[in-house]
Amino acid sequence: MLEIREFELKARDIFRSGQMPGFIHVYVGEEAVAVGVRARLRTHDYIASTHRGHGHGLAKGISARSVMAELMDGVDGCSGGRGDEIEPCDQESARKAGAQPSELRAPKDGERPRRTS
Repeated sequence: MLEIREFELKARDIFRSGQMPGFIHVYVGEEAVAVGVRARLRTHDYIASTHRGHGHGLAKGISARSVMAELMDGVDGCSGGRGDEIEPCDQESARKAGAQPSELRAPKDGERPRRTS
């Protein structure tokens, strides 16, 4: 829970400084939900959450560095910069968090649709 809280406070600070693109809904005060849910999940289980999915992703094991890169629209983020706050997703390790998996998302402006399978 502490890792999630520290991550969220840092993400909030970055957002407030104007360095983070878009918007963020921080998970501060809700860490126990993600940790409690995680305690009941198996390794191969997926998580589908809403606009605060990064707390769930962190609890499930997606690295803080990877989630933060995603929030910053970085290509080295867990969804390759395609997910932002709504859908951090780590497909390689079958750990997901977010409202919609990135393979089902609509392309961003100017982006060509891609097949994922």
